[in-house]
Amino acid sequence: MVLFETGTVRIKYGADFQYLDLETVKLKSIIAASGVNTISDIAASVRSALDKPVDSSAPLSSRVKAGESVLLVVNDYTQRWFRPHLFLPHLVDYLNECGIPDEKIAILISNGSFRPRPDQHRCIVGDEVQERIRIYDHDSQKDEPLYLGTTTQGVPVYINSLVKSFDHLILTNGISYDLLAGFSGGRTSVCPGICGAETIKANHNLATLSSSGFEIGPGLLSANPLHQDMMEICAMAHPIFNFSVICNETGKHVAYFAGDWDTSWEIGCYALQQIYAVPVPDPVDVVIASVGGYPKDQTFYGSVKGLYQCTGAVKPGGTIIYLAECSEGHGNSTFFESMQLGSSQSIELSLASEFSVAKQVAFLHSQVVESYNVILVSSLSESECLQLGMKPAYSLADAISQLRSELKTKPEIAVLPQADLTLPIPLK
Repeated sequence: MVLFETGTVRIKYGADFQYLDLETVKLKSIIAASGVNTISDIAASVRSALDKPVDSSAPLSSRVKAGESVLLVVNDYTQRWFRPHLFLPHLVDYLNECGIPDEKIAILISNGSFRPRPDQHRCIVGDEVQERIRIYDHDSQKDEPLYLGTTTQGVPVYINSLVKSFDHLILTNGISYDLLAGFSGGRTSVCPGICGAETIKANHNLATLSSSGFEIGPGLLSANPLHQDMMEICAMAHPIFNFSVICNETGKHVAYFAGDWDTSWEIGCYALQQIYAVPVPDPVDVVIASVGGYPKDQTFYGSVKGLYQCTGAVKPGGTIIYLAECSEGHGNSTFFESMQLGSSQSIELSLASEFSVAKQVAFLHSQVVESYNVILVSSLSESECLQLGMKPAYSLADAISQLRSELKTKPEIAVLPQADLTLPIPLK
C-alpha cells in the first residue's frame, strides 16, 4: 500500500488505485492491522479445523453418518471476497470420506434480502464445486418458507424449506464487522441468510429499539437485540456444524474457526477483534479512507459500513475523504430515496411508520453525514453524491485540493486503507 520512496501512498479504489501525494498533506498515521500471517496449506488447515474444532467440540466426522444428506449454507455474491471457493472443495472431499457422496450434498446460497445471482455461482464456489454439487439460491421474496415458531422478541421465524429435505445443515461463512449485527458470520448464515422476508424485516426492526441498555453497531454483541434474536433464530434451524473464515485485506485466509455453530463463531469474533480493532490514541481532523476496493465498493450501499467505521478515527465535526468507486451506482433505491427525506430525524420518523433494512442503513448514513464533512471520491454523478449528503470529488487529488482550499493549509491526516475490515477504537 505505502510507497514512501516515491512520496506517495497507494490506496485501493475499484480494481485500481488512487495515489496520495505526501507533499500535499501532513501524514500523522496509517490505521491498519499489524502484519497478519495467512494460511499456506489450505487443504491441511481445513482438515485440521474439521477434525479438531476450535471450541474443543466433536469433529465433523462424528456428527454425520454414511449415506446421510447435507445442506451447506454458503455466503452470497456480495460476500464473495471471503473466497469460499478455496475451502469448499476440501469440505466436500471430507464429507465424501465420511461416506456422503456428492449427490447427497447441496449448497444453498445465503442471499438474505439480496436478489439471487445464479450467474455468480462459479465466482462464489469455484469451477470444481459448481460441477460436482447442486446449488440452490435462496430467494427471501419468492421461496415458500418453512415456519419454525416465534422468538422471545416476537419475531416469526420462516426459513428456506430446503432445510427440511436434508439430514444435516452446515453453515459456512466469513467473519467481519457488521453495521447492525456486530459481526457477520455464524448465525447470519441463517438470519438473514436463508430466512424469509418477513423474518428479516422483523429481526432488523429490532435495530430501531430505543433504550440506553441497547448497543447496536460494528463489534457490539453483548447488549445487541438484533444479534440476540439472530442467535435464537439460528438455534431453531439446528445446524450441526459451523465453518468460519477470517481474511486479510487481499482476501487471503488468515484462520478457520470450526465446531458448534455458536461457540466456534464467537471464538472467531474474538480473534477478529484482536487483529482488526485498532486503538486510535488521538483522533484526527481528517481521515482518508478506502472501503477496500473491488468488489467491496461496487455500490455505495455496500460501502456504507466502511464509512460508518471511519468515524472512530476522526474528531467530531472533522472531514472524511472516502474512496468508493461505485461502478454499479448507489446500489439500492429504497436507501437512495430515504436519503431524500432530508434529515436523520425525518428518516427515523419514516422508519417508525414503515421499517426496511435499507431505510435503517440510510438512517445510520444520514447520522454520519450530518456529523462529519464527507467528501466522496467515486464515479457517482455530482447530483447523486449531493443527494447522499456528501461533496463529490473525481479523484483523491481533487478531494485534497478541495480540502486545502477550505483550510488554507496542509491538512494533518490519518489514512485508513481498509475501512470495511478495520474498526478504529478512539481512546479519547
